Amino acid sequence: MIKNFFLLTLACFFIVIVEAAATAVIDTRWRPDLSLLTVIFVTLSLGFRYGFWTALVAGLLKESFGSQGFGMALVPYLVCAYLADHLKHRFALRPSLMSRLGIVLSCLSVQIAIQMVFFLRGQPVDFAAPAMSVIIPQILVTMLVSEIFFNMCRPCASRLFA
Repeated sequence: MIKNFFLLTLACFFIVIVEAAATAVIDTRWRPDLSLLTVIFVTLSLGFRYGFWTALVAGLLKESFGSQGFGMALVPYLVCAYLADHLKHRFALRPSLMSRLGIVLSCLSVQIAIQMVFFLRGQPVDFAAPAMSVIIPQILVTMLVSEIFFNMCRPCASRLFA
């Protein structure tokens, strides 16, 4: 059990480093949220306990490497881990590509909504410009990358955590 938590911590650290390196190459709009995909994958494949740990570690690592305030990445990841586990039990009878994409889209929407609440802090804002320039491209890219990411992680998870 300790080995699993250690491996998940290393995986989160690797994913955050890859995201930081991708920031130098890829524009923020077209960069998928690999940390969120890691949280969703671990929650769907290993269960809520490991998903919650992954969300906690990924959120803390993103906050320690980023310039946002405390809780800007941690809270959305924890909520998304809970939501992915809840939706996994909802779609348990029909595990398919569309159900996985639905879970990813739901978690992305919740993450963006929570981050908007943190960023706005009650200030009025026009949602049209950020939605067209940042939010929609990031959702589309993350949705496109999610199934490729899940298929690449599935053999690793089955070997390491069997």
